[in-house]
Amino acid sequence: MAYLTWWRLNLAATLLRDTADPLAAVARRVGYGTPYALLHAFSREFGTTPGRYRAGAVTGAVTGAVAGTSGADAARR
Repeated sequence: MAYLTWWRLNLAATLLRDTADPLAAVARRVGYGTPYALLHAFSREFGTTPGRYRAGAVTGAVTGAVAGTSGADAARR
């Protein structure tokens, strides 16, 4: 189950970075019932909210999150 969660959140990060889709649409595409559920899981995995992640991606400040270098991912290794 941890792999599925990791995969969904990394797909969400990619969609947030590469599309202008609203959070609700991203949440639905990756299998979360509500944007709030995605927000909670995303924050737990990456240590930032989806909105801040997207803002950082626009300015080029986001690095490594999709590559699996989040704190939670490192703890699983």
